[in-house]
Amino acid sequence: MTVTTRAVAALVAVVWSLSAVGCGSTTDGKPVEATSTPTADPDEPAGVFDPCTEISDDLLRQMGVDPATEEADLAGVEFPGWKVCSWDAGWYFLGVLSGDRTVDEVKSNPSVMNVRNVEIGSRSALEFDTTGDERRDECSVGIVAPQGVIEIHVGAKFLETKPEDPCAAARRHAIELDSFLPR
Repeated sequence: MTVTTRAVAALVAVVWSLSAVGCGSTTDGKPVEATSTPTADPDEPAGVFDPCTEISDDLLRQMGVDPATEEADLAGVEFPGWKVCSWDAGWYFLGVLSGDRTVDEVKSNPSVMNVRNVEIGSRSALEFDTTGDERRDECSVGIVAPQGVIEIHVGAKFLETKPEDPCAAARRHAIELDSFLPR
């Protein structure tokens, strides 16, 4: 089963806007290219947790997620600095996004709203919504990790009944994944 267009659009909006954070600045209204030290492969961030390869099928099944529905990236589109994986989880899609952005960059993202501080295990984390989600069909938990942030995203399927609040589902999955994520 493939991720619905709506779910992909939501994840793309979050990743796209997070990818843009810190990419450059302006001088007199004109863009200035950001400078950084090049790595061997700029599209392959060093040390970024890869949810598709590092979350086991057994763990996914324990979480109520179908490992056979795994999709890497977002509709086949890679985002530099990010590793993205998503699965079908019944009434919603579960996405795990791993990037080299900081929690402060997530907070300052214009596509992120209603940011709440939460604890996941012993880690500091953020719970947040995405702009334009008036129906509250989506929620994300951003967990602090050595590389930056790992985001657990729950997006309800269109026309599906939500037996649980998406934020509650995202927090539940973040707690289930906590001991398997890099520290």
